[in-house]
Amino acid sequence: MKPVIVIVSTIISLTTISYTSRSQSTDAVEQAERSNDRKSDDKEVNEEDANFLARVADGRMADLQQGKLASEKSANGLIRDYGKLMMKDQQMLLAQVKLLAATKNVTLPDNMSEGKSDERTDLVKESGKSFDKKFVDIMISEHERDISSFEEAAQSSDRKISQFAEKYLPLLESHLEKIKDIKDQMQ
Repeated sequence: MKPVIVIVSTIISLTTISYTSRSQSTDAVEQAERSNDRKSDDKEVNEEDANFLARVADGRMADLQQGKLASEKSANGLIRDYGKLMMKDQQMLLAQVKLLAATKNVTLPDNMSEGKSDERTDLVKESGKSFDKKFVDIMISEHERDISSFEEAAQSSDRKISQFAEKYLPLLESHLEKIKDIKDQMQ
């Protein structure tokens, strides 16, 4: 009977370890959100606002990297210039997110999320007009999503979060308008 108990016990332990390792994602944004969830449970931070800041940081890191790629790889001068603009503005915005997060005791990701990293890896593989098209499509999609997120955050009951969102929303809208104009000129 003891060997059966040992075998069953071992199987349960291995299954638990396997499940735990799969459920503990290495995604930097998910890790930051879990940390903020714990702080939220302890009433240290507002979970919704904390997750907004974590996603903003993720987006800024991604746009910064994609802007760098565009400034280096694009054959289109307008896209290279837009890439440089992304590098400058996203660097500034990322610094502002970090400052705000520090005042709110919010954990931010150290790296881009796996999804954004995968998107960047796919973009690196492209060249020429294919790169330009993919970059423009990513920028439009990302900025539309960001604008929606910032509009929602502008309604936050936390005055600093709502002011941050309101302050930088016009910047994101101008980025979207510029990249849409570039797309129109490409066609």
